[in-house]
Amino acid sequence: FGQDVRDLISALGGLPVLVRLCSPSHPEDTVDDAVVALSQLCLDEETVAEFVCLGGLQVLADLLLDESKSTRIHSHVLEFLPRTLLNDEVIVAFVDLGVIPALIKQCKESNTTLVRRALVVLTILSRVDEVAERLMKTGILLVEPLFLICEAN
Repeated sequence: FGQDVRDLISALGGLPVLVRLCSPSHPEDTVDDAVVALSQLCLDEETVAEFVCLGGLQVLADLLLDESKSTRIHSHVLEFLPRTLLNDEVIVAFVDLGVIPALIKQCKESNTTLVRRALVVLTILSRVDEVAERLMKTGILLVEPLFLICEAN
């Protein structure tokens, strides 16, 4: 979307509507389209902050945790997530939603794009000391070296 379209969608209250369209009660194509649209809208810190305030992190976590969702949805969620993790407080809140096991599971998929995106998110999460301690307890603090290996290949 261009800036004019993003401004128009925001002015018309599109962000809350798109967040609601990500609920499991909607068809999978609708959910995926909503995630992609949110990713296109949330390009600046102000819009991302509004997305977070609207419960967007919970929505993304729910989509990641839902194993019945398609690889395509998981991939789009993982692509969008790095922009939503604005600061340490948001990162800790996201981790508190129980997403670590889902992220680890994504790293075991055969789809290399999905694996790479999951590793990017885990790397971002691991840069917060409190989260890094939790990751050490699960034995996956080697995320950053794994990501570097993936980038090299």
